[in-house]
Amino acid sequence: MILLWGAAHISVAWDYSSVPFLFLVFAIEKVFYVVHWIKWLRRRDRWIDAVKDDFLANGFFHLYGLPDVFFGAALFAIFILGLL
Repeated sequence: MILLWGAAHISVAWDYSSVPFLFLVFAIEKVFYVVHWIKWLRRRDRWIDAVKDDFLANGFFHLYGLPDVFFGAALFAIFILGLL
């Protein structure tokens, strides 16, 4: 699915103003992932013992949603620019 979403991004990269609502869909998808990440962090006590000794896994679980915050904001900005 990641490759499919990436292909969708690339397919409209040079003509984003003709499909602004597609970028709104992309931004909403990122909101879903950020909300899921926050819920995951709130349930931290359930899985933290399993990864406490693994630096990479611990870092991944704590940081994997951060890029979605920035990409979601960028996609929403592209949506707004496409409307102008």
